[in-house]
Amino acid sequence: MKINTLPAPTWRWLRMNQGETDFDAGKGGRLLIAERRGDWTPCARDFSAVKGSAGEAFAALAANMEEKPLALSASGEALLRLCWRAEEGAALDRVRIAAEPGSRVTAVMDIAAPEGCSGEAGLETLLLADEGAELTLVQIFRVGAEGRSVVSVGGECAKDARIRLIQLVLDGRETDLGAHVLLRGEGSDFTARIGYRANRDHRIDMNYVVPHEGKRTTCDIQAAGVLEDTARKIFRGTIDFRRGSAGAVGAETEDVLLMNDGTVNQTIPLILCAEEDVSGTHGATIGRLSEELVYYMASRGMPVELIYRQMALSRLNAVAAQIPDEATRVAVAEYLNGADFDTDGTTV
Repeated sequence: MKINTLPAPTWRWLRMNQGETDFDAGKGGRLLIAERRGDWTPCARDFSAVKGSAGEAFAALAANMEEKPLALSASGEALLRLCWRAEEGAALDRVRIAAEPGSRVTAVMDIAAPEGCSGEAGLETLLLADEGAELTLVQIFRVGAEGRSVVSVGGECAKDARIRLIQLVLDGRETDLGAHVLLRGEGSDFTARIGYRANRDHRIDMNYVVPHEGKRTTCDIQAAGVLEDTARKIFRGTIDFRRGSAGAVGAETEDVLLMNDGTVNQTIPLILCAEEDVSGTHGATIGRLSEELVYYMASRGMPVELIYRQMALSRLNAVAAQIPDEATRVAVAEYLNGADFDTDGTTV
């Protein structure tokens, strides 16, 4: 299956235009509701025009699932915490969330599996942010050293609406993720904060696409991660200034720490422009810890192994600190310190 395809392909020989996966959907039904606060109601909105980041093939796979998606609408101040608990085999679930005008909505998804489980997690999440709404989506990936994840996020913002995305990849043998967020309304905004770590021979494939259609729209994508051993990672980030998006501003940055010579990092920031009065920037910082820094910290009694570990965790902790839900922040901190995941929740 072709996934995470760039909107505008680059040189074919780079082999960065798209990813591939042999994910097989199986059945759904792995979602659990851990907590629900505020005014949530069943949602009958049409999400068919919202594109996910994984692409058409994955969207068609999700559309053919027998299980109905979890579709909810929220108003006012609202919080939803969902758990996706992996088992052996593959499963795919779908979530639809609409933030009504002027609302402040937070949705947290904890995608987890016990160590040694080789289950495959599939999750499609589509979002609608109505006028003046602020919708925050948090996704935590902790599927163990043998787990796989294919996660697709799609969103659309109305006038003065905002979608905020926080994603943390803590482990997983293969992880495919990203977001496609259309800034349709004037003054709408999208921000993404992504943290990741990969070791052994693990692979992470990311794809973020932000089309700007409304005037004075803004986006800011920031990713920071750590690669160890022979891990591989590719980051695709596309800011698409379409005709009519005058006054739009977009930025994307990535900071990658390479812990070994055997790691493979690929970063492809892309800016598409069909409008004159716009501003787009992109950049990446890729490298190892400086010998001066390691020497300075080691000379003050810190073991070299601990130095690398703390510098790696600092990138993840910086992203985790922005999670608005305290329970999730605590769970992430405990997991980074070796704790297992919990299984609390009720079936959707």
